[in-house]
Amino acid sequence: MKRAFAVLVSLLSIASFAPAARANGPILFSGKVDLTPSNGEPVAVFLYRGNSKTDVAFTTNRKLVATTQTDSDGRFVFLLTDLPIVDDLTIRAKNPALKLGGDAIVTKPSDTAWPESNDVPSPIVLTPQPDPNFGIRINRYARTPMTFVTDREARPTGFANTAASNETLRSGTFFAHVALGNGQSVEHVCGLAIDWICGEAPVSNDDAFIDPPKVEAIGAAVTGSLTRVVAAAHGNQILLFVHGYNNTFQQGAKTAARLSYLMEPSAHSTIYYSWPSAAKLLGYPQDQKNAELSAFNLVKVLNTLTAGAHPPKIVLVGHSMGSYVLTSALYIWALENPNKRNAFSNLDLFAGDLDVALWEARRAAISRVVGHIKFYTNSADQALHVSECATGDARPRIGQVTSWQAPVIGFDATRFASTNGFGHGYLVESTSVALDWYRSSNNLSFANPVPQLVKTPWLADGGGSLIDTGKLTASAVCRLFANLHA
Repeated sequence: MKRAFAVLVSLLSIASFAPAARANGPILFSGKVDLTPSNGEPVAVFLYRGNSKTDVAFTTNRKLVATTQTDSDGRFVFLLTDLPIVDDLTIRAKNPALKLGGDAIVTKPSDTAWPESNDVPSPIVLTPQPDPNFGIRINRYARTPMTFVTDREARPTGFANTAASNETLRSGTFFAHVALGNGQSVEHVCGLAIDWICGEAPVSNDDAFIDPPKVEAIGAAVTGSLTRVVAAAHGNQILLFVHGYNNTFQQGAKTAARLSYLMEPSAHSTIYYSWPSAAKLLGYPQDQKNAELSAFNLVKVLNTLTAGAHPPKIVLVGHSMGSYVLTSALYIWALENPNKRNAFSNLDLFAGDLDVALWEARRAAISRVVGHIKFYTNSADQALHVSECATGDARPRIGQVTSWQAPVIGFDATRFASTNGFGHGYLVESTSVALDWYRSSNNLSFANPVPQLVKTPWLADGGGSLIDTGKLTASAVCRLFANLHA
């Protein structure tokens, strides 16, 4: 969700900031990538010091300042502080899977500070690159097979950001690739970047991608497909993940891949449930409607996973609005199975975009069918504050409440979340949160770190900058939603 808020800043033309230049920012770089060769899927965007067009030593001398990714329309934004004026800047868009890329140059100003708003006048065109790395050192990757279920519309080149006709389910498999080590380091400049935290060790941002998904079952045949997954579950355990608002199929799949890797792929099978998020910042109302409809389809998945005489241990994980999809499905399932108890091992909700009052109304039914319930929350979650603005009310979300009573176990992630990343992405950003979730989901009591966590470059704790860009951008987004409600 934080990526979406960053993108909106470019749409607002940073209207909340004065036009005069500042030495300490915030400094905005915004533009658009021509996604035609990528069929609208987001691509990685890198901001470098150096001019790739005129500097023959650019590949050797460049310094990576920050990274982000486009929205489904190709828009991107970098919001930085304290950027020195020493070089021109290169904005590089890259699609590693298709070996496509393109550059745009931002010329350094002649005065003593970057302007607050810097627009790239023309779209960055993605063209074939002879060097598949395109100037970025690629990590070693763990290749993990994963199963998906979705009610997104299927197209020849992948899954769209719209619902399938009659919400028809499809299932299949894909391979996910998760980075095992640091790629090129990031220059220490505070700012909005997808996978690194200001004030922490530099990390790689080219950390996960998936191969094209392969559909293996449609409609009623999905039940048989999932039954085979249950029968073949590694370690008799299944992880089911549901993504949040403003996610494409691929974006949610990358998060599922990271979680699967953290839980150790050899010890479980992962099912990724992808509902038809519109992948648009202003698509929040539509996402809410689609999330509610998809909950009924997710019930079908839960029925299949629990149908056998000896069902596997099932760990359920939801992020942001995915928490609403997941708890809605669980509530329906619990009402339809009044005699079932502890059918699901764990329910873990991260940054839950779910009304507290709604949760309380469903708590008794859900707690009957789930053995362990845990909420990971951040009292300073700016993304959930914007969710309140988007719906036109001020009701708190469960992801903002840091104190819970049984049967819910609470984990206050406030001090581990990035203040300049909206405090919403700690699910795959915080080492401490990842370690706690690993121990909790596996019912482990010891405190020894998981060995593979030292190889996960996207993880760090805390962070932030002198200028809390999350709050600044959240305020701008709330003003926009206020205008929509007026």
